[in-house]
Amino acid sequence: MEILQTTWFILLIVLLSMFFIMGGFDFGVGILMPFIKKQSRDFSLKQIFPYWDANQVWLITAVGALFAAFPLAYSTILSMLYLPVMILLLSLVLRVISIEFCIHADGRIKSLFINILFLTSTLSAFLIGAILASIFTGSLLIENINFLNLINISAGILTLCFFANQGAGFLYLRRDNFFDYAYNCRRICVFACYCFVAILLFCRFRGVGFLPFVLLLAPAFFLSFSTRILRREFKTISFILSSVFVLLMMFSLAYISYPYIVFPADATTRISVADSSSQTTLFIMLIVALVGVPLALAYTAYAHFILRKTH
Repeated sequence: MEILQTTWFILLIVLLSMFFIMGGFDFGVGILMPFIKKQSRDFSLKQIFPYWDANQVWLITAVGALFAAFPLAYSTILSMLYLPVMILLLSLVLRVISIEFCIHADGRIKSLFINILFLTSTLSAFLIGAILASIFTGSLLIENINFLNLINISAGILTLCFFANQGAGFLYLRRDNFFDYAYNCRRICVFACYCFVAILLFCRFRGVGFLPFVLLLAPAFFLSFSTRILRREFKTISFILSSVFVLLMMFSLAYISYPYIVFPADATTRISVADSSSQTTLFIMLIVALVGVPLALAYTAYAHFILRKTH
């Protein structure tokens, strides 16, 4: 297997993980909107307003990397998941509009767009998780299987819970009275994680060895540990550990599926990292990524440092 193909597979997982970590908290705040007290909603919205647009760049970059580095996988995924992807795009567009109206509108208009923000954030989170699950578990290539199967639904619910957990944890970093939100969301997320792992191991990876069992349970135990840290009110450490959880989960799923971009449904259906763009294209993209990704990380860190006390 060529080193450039493997490198781009890893970079793709990194980009997706960064979206879950950074985009997770602004999607999470949207998911939590109906449950946040009215007097705290403006504060919550102001916490995500400076960051939401930059956070979505990670998702856009991941999709662009998939298109440029692995065009066969991109065309297969988009063609077989056309309806869910189109619904996701529409939801993301409406979500962007609702954020702007929530910040600048008043009265009934603001209430309307708060509800739209909740619905679009929830739907987007669920669809992102379900789409990724259909790719990593190979159900994308299985004939006569519904998109909303048990694995995809559990993955969508886990993503929804994780985003809510990130959102509550981020608000708790800014104001102490969000502790109950953060703690309850973390506990629900842990439960959703164990359910997803159990369903995935039983329905898809049963009988394939001990390694998937260990790799998938390790992130779940890690998330459980972060809950104990949160209960002791080490909020920064707990938020970092929660973010590391998604890195572990994404890389565990990637390790299980490697060298396949889409996990094979059977011996004849497989899309591997070997089905990539030319070596020249991958090399040029890698040079750009080695410059662009560190710059994006630096900008993100700088923005959070500058704006941490302004809202």
